Amino acid sequence: MRDQKDFLLALICYRENGIQHYILDQFSSDVVETNGLNNEAMRGIYKELCKNVICISSDLSGQGKTEWIKEVSFNKKRFPRSFLISDDMEFGRLVRQFKECKLQPIESLHINIVSSNFPRDVNMFLFELLTLGIVSTNVNIAYLPLSETPIYIFIEIASTTEQYLLNSLPMAGYLLSRHLTWDIESLKISQEITSPIQITCNYLNLLDHDEIDAKEILFRTNEAIKEPLPVERCQTLIEKYFFDEDKKDISSFRFVEIFVNVLADQLVRFSSSQFFTVDNLKLMVKETNIRKLILKTLMDGSKDFATRSIKTREA
Repeated sequence: MRDQKDFLLALICYRENGIQHYILDQFSSDVVETNGLNNEAMRGIYKELCKNVICISSDLSGQGKTEWIKEVSFNKKRFPRSFLISDDMEFGRLVRQFKECKLQPIESLHINIVSSNFPRDVNMFLFELLTLGIVSTNVNIAYLPLSETPIYIFIEIASTTEQYLLNSLPMAGYLLSRHLTWDIESLKISQEITSPIQITCNYLNLLDHDEIDAKEILFRTNEAIKEPLPVERCQTLIEKYFFDEDKKDISSFRFVEIFVNVLADQLVRFSSSQFFTVDNLKLMVKETNIRKLILKTLMDGSKDFATRSIKTREA
């Protein structure tokens, strides 16, 4: 082999716990040991090698990582193909399942790492896939498809206590990255009148103007609301009434979604009840703030339900 001049061969061997590769004995005179590159050098290499790969993380779960990936992918005229990585997925299983992921030219690759009790295997999988474009075991081989257009790869890493999962994957630290934090302006607001967010915000709007005990909000009659509240107004109301006191604990899009869905369901029932109309309450009770008290009670209950749901998922 040494006499051949028309090709070059490089064998890369990773020795773990002092284990000797038999192949090294065959080419002992050509073995070159290296201490490897430092983190800064690795980041420089992979930012050039993997320009279309980005790692997405966040402080808390539910801060929009998946939605961000979808939006960026669609902007690049790609549909994200999800490849899920969770517990009990050692290297062989990763290769086997990735082999079944037939990526099409119109798709981007969304590697969604939700958990891992084999972080070294996941890290090696990412290293081989991104460096060589191919991963293999004794029985399976899988690779990124050849393409005339760029293959966009998004690596989503779930939020964990003290970012344990992110820190257990050194490869993630070498790639281009985007770390998402809570931003109310990123909250998507539907313009459908009967959507949960519009129902909730219409009630909050009356509460904010201190008109909840003087005006009705209808959704299922001829007198129903005709125009949705503006996006900016809805974002302001959500920020004001739900995140001022407990922002550190519940600042996530997932919390908003659960809270709004639960509260909106109750508010639709409330608006449909003849018992709680403005005119009927004036006839039945002397108090002039009954509807306001009911709304705040529903808000507190929905907020508590959403908070418990989030904490249960994270447990």
